[in-house]
Amino acid sequence: MSQKHYTYILIAICIVSRLPQLLNHNIALDGDEAVCGLMIKHILAGKEFPLYFYGQNYGFTLFESLISLPFCAIGGLNTFTVKLPILLMWTAGVVVFYKALVHINNSKAIIPFVLALMLATTPAWAVWSMKARGGYQTSFLLSSVILYLLFNKKTAEAVLIFFFIGLLSVIIYEAQKLWLMGLIPIILYKIIALKSAKHFIALLLGLSVSVGVFYAVIDHFSAHNHSINQDMDAAYNNLSRFLNYMFAHFKGKYYLAEIYPENLFTAASAYIYIAIYFLLIIGLIYFVFKRAKDIGFFVVSIVSVIATILVPSAFSQYIEPRYLLPLSGFMLLSLQLLINNVRFKNAYSIAALAITSISIVATLTFWNFPSGKITQSAIDDMILRLKEKNIKHVFTTYAVLNNQITFYSNEEVIARNQWLPGRYPPYTNSVNHAREEGKPHAVVGYPYLYNHNIKFDSTYTSKEYFIGFSPDQADLERAFGFYE
Repeated sequence: MSQKHYTYILIAICIVSRLPQLLNHNIALDGDEAVCGLMIKHILAGKEFPLYFYGQNYGFTLFESLISLPFCAIGGLNTFTVKLPILLMWTAGVVVFYKALVHINNSKAIIPFVLALMLATTPAWAVWSMKARGGYQTSFLLSSVILYLLFNKKTAEAVLIFFFIGLLSVIIYEAQKLWLMGLIPIILYKIIALKSAKHFIALLLGLSVSVGVFYAVIDHFSAHNHSINQDMDAAYNNLSRFLNYMFAHFKGKYYLAEIYPENLFTAASAYIYIAIYFLLIIGLIYFVFKRAKDIGFFVVSIVSVIATILVPSAFSQYIEPRYLLPLSGFMLLSLQLLINNVRFKNAYSIAALAITSISIVATLTFWNFPSGKITQSAIDDMILRLKEKNIKHVFTTYAVLNNQITFYSNEEVIARNQWLPGRYPPYTNSVNHAREEGKPHAVVGYPYLYNHNIKFDSTYTSKEYFIGFSPDQADLERAFGFYE
């Protein structure tokens, strides 16, 4: 079978395995995805042209927004038109990753194909393959492109390519720097292997030009930056439980820092990937003690894997499973190199296909996995009840619910949360002004998370949300505040 046929199969599996989620009308965009949807809406309306995720000077999202524009312009702004282009962008990243593995494997396609299948079906990407979330898809796609350029014999030694790699590396840094932890050792390895000052200078020029462009526009296209300072206790705690984070990541069943119970197939897939991680470490130790030849790239790939795990732990106040999204790709690249250095390659291919079978079933179990704490039908019902009361401005007691309300109401109901000034300050100001002018407003949230003790004239409570009508103004000011 030719590479072309393998590519078609890979694309089909990437898309078909996500259709149960994509076609489930009750799965809503989560709060951050809703922000991306609102950014697309503002671009289409000529209202804004954001380069970064609202409320940040990191999370470069321009590519995600641009690829979504035609879908949303034709099909309207909804869950499907926001998620589908992101899925296609992720699928392109998987295909380019496969092409990179083919070049690493000297154009032999079968082992790269089964490893790319593992990436396409791992539960770690079951939900995130369709999430428009602050640059993750940009970094995944561009990191695959860099790997392809580095190992494609037609481009690997071109000086101009290293200038281009420098440009792409800065975009990855601005979009989601997590991928750089694994890329940097590989890029440096190739530079050293070439023994060429010209390639190194080209890389530095590319980095410099890209940095200059970003810093020339960053103050004009970004809002305030939410920064977190790290301390050694947090780093130690993160590192001490990294296996737990790996398990949570590879089973894929989590929302932000909240971990959901696994099922048989997601648990099996997670344990398999953790076993692969330790297999790679054992392989490294074996080759080093054996003093095997030509293992330099394999050693560097293991450094990439370890850096992908350790660096987020050391430089984040706390780590969440999504911070390990680059890990599966770098692990599978290392596995490719390990297989290249051992016998019985066909046995490894059969094992990889068996793992893929488990992963496909695991991914299909996400058909009704919630992308947040509320379903779309509940959001739609909430918005309808607010409109019946002529309420167009609300305060939310949960940090991201406000974005979902504003998005799914098509900005007919504007919401803000407790944070000031909010990801998009005009929304916060609009709600505050409505209150000051005596316009109808309400407080909404989740019944099981409400602890603000605000008095209301009346309330409506369902299983998924509550609405508090005519809130006491003193209680409201105490709970939310109206000035920074």
